[in-house]
Amino acid sequence: KKQFGTVNFELYSNDENLISAFEFQCGQLGANVKSIRTKDDTVVQMPSVQKSITAEDKVFSALKSPRPLDPSLQKQLGLSKSDFSKAINELTKSKKIQRSSESKRKWVRC
Repeated sequence: KKQFGTVNFELYSNDENLISAFEFQCGQLGANVKSIRTKDDTVVQMPSVQKSITAEDKVFSALKSPRPLDPSLQKQLGLSKSDFSKAINELTKSKKIQRSSESKRKWVRC
């Protein structure tokens, strides 16, 4: 027990329960104790959740002027073939896009 008085025990933690138990046990043994907090009490702001742009939004915004819905548009928007097709089908069902009256190959916003 006398040897513990010559040794310095250090605890690096932010856990209040652990610090309390550590200090209590060292006090029982008569040891020198030092508790060091590893982090400041700072509040970290959570990043705001941004609304992710859906495939439908990308296709709809790309149709500002009449244009064909072809693989080049799909590549430009960075969509997979299935996502591109689903987006076109959803926009057509919801009557947000339709074929152009000038050319059946081109699509426009409704």
